[in-house]
Amino acid sequence: KKLWYFLPEPRSPITYLRSASDLRCHLGDFSEPLRQGGVPKYATRLSQAFASSVKTISLPRSHVQVENDIVSDEGHVMSDGSGIISPSQATEVCGYLNLPPNYFPSVFQFRWAGAKGTISVWDFNKKCDATLRKSQMKFESELRDLEILNFAKPSSSGYLNRQIIVLLSTLGIPDSIFLELLSDHLREMDLMISNRDSALKILGSDYLENSTFLTLYHQLMAGHPISDPHIQIRLMGYRKERLVKMRDKARINVKDSRYLLGTLDELGILEQDQVFVQISTNDGNFCVSSLVVVTRNPCLDPGDVRVLIAVGYREELKHMRDCIVFSQKGNRSVVDMMAGGDLDGDMFFVTWKPELVPQQCVEPAIYAVPKAPKKSQLQLEPDLTCQDPKLSQKILKYFWDSNRTATLGELNTVHITVCDRLGAMHPDARALARAFNTTMDQPKTGISPTEEELEIFREYSGKELAHFQVENVRGIVKYHSYGILGQLYDAVQARIDERDVKDVKDFKLDPDLILKDE
Repeated sequence: KKLWYFLPEPRSPITYLRSASDLRCHLGDFSEPLRQGGVPKYATRLSQAFASSVKTISLPRSHVQVENDIVSDEGHVMSDGSGIISPSQATEVCGYLNLPPNYFPSVFQFRWAGAKGTISVWDFNKKCDATLRKSQMKFESELRDLEILNFAKPSSSGYLNRQIIVLLSTLGIPDSIFLELLSDHLREMDLMISNRDSALKILGSDYLENSTFLTLYHQLMAGHPISDPHIQIRLMGYRKERLVKMRDKARINVKDSRYLLGTLDELGILEQDQVFVQISTNDGNFCVSSLVVVTRNPCLDPGDVRVLIAVGYREELKHMRDCIVFSQKGNRSVVDMMAGGDLDGDMFFVTWKPELVPQQCVEPAIYAVPKAPKKSQLQLEPDLTCQDPKLSQKILKYFWDSNRTATLGELNTVHITVCDRLGAMHPDARALARAFNTTMDQPKTGISPTEEELEIFREYSGKELAHFQVENVRGIVKYHSYGILGQLYDAVQARIDERDVKDVKDFKLDPDLILKDE
């Protein structure tokens, strides 16, 4: 949650923006969200305009078609958040983006005129530049610039985290599999200190999200010797940072995996529970043809992990790269089954590593918001308008009140503790998962977790935590966990202690840098 402050600039060429209220009016007409969902929904839609983005082409309203969503026989929206853009317009958009050479994205995450979501590239609609769906239209705005937040692009291997590991372990994946993956990852991190190719591979896969070490990557690419003391110090620093992240978040690389932007099969080729996954590599593209595990972050309930069928090469979908294409068929969108996700920009963890595919799946949780919540829950105020001077104070009050309730971080901490002690299938763990998702959607819905769920949270929040959660926090009562997260934590901590000693012992100072007495 963030607060944005507005300082009027008298010399600004935009002379009509004299106050925060003027700025809000400039961004769009938020009266419909305010009427439907009160201050929580108004604040959520307003924040949509403050996402980091790249301004690209201008799309006139007459060039954009809005159509109904694809809905299943049982009333579930299958296309939530997904739209279409023509190849010609997508080509123009690419000119504004920092793209790899000869790379053309097939999916973009966007903002435009009060709409949000993703648009994928298809050439079957010749009448307009883009087709959006009603689920993407959030409010009215006169702004016509197409702003890009993200796009499908080549990436390094994906990685596990605490939540995914807990759920896969619950579904029957043995501890030995995770420990073996960790061991492989640790060997790679050790090798990078002395092996240029290994260092370039690891740094090259990470520098897009860790720009701190971008200079180091370029130095090695330029031919600097890996034995150079300065290079060695920086490589050791990078490895230490990665080891700490592995320890504290159980972030373990999985080679046969990716984090991919989700989109829809607009042609209806894929059957229920089928997906299309095509990955770009240095050796060309390859299509995954096997069972795949798919989930999205955050994922707290065992039902959030789905096992789907990657269909391999499909001629009609060959232009869809570095994304995961979901089927539009079925009674309920598989995307919604994963912690109530949608296709408006969610990233999905996808792995085709056979050892990580569980033999069983759990029925997905129902994350739907009640159809007719009480007006008091939604904080509706029929007389309140976007121009009302009291609106700013009401937004601040809502911001303050929502921050006083159980936060997502606190709920996640308690949930991990319960899973470590009782397992993710325990009713209390699943209740906490529901509370987490309800809290996450609270800004849009105004609906809080039930009193029963909050009571479970309060009951466990006062108990001792696992050592892997509070090892470096004084005054917190903790117990030593022997579950999979405790084992992974201990293994990485032992390696950090070992490397700290060995790195100091092995480090050799450049003799030319030693100041000698005359």
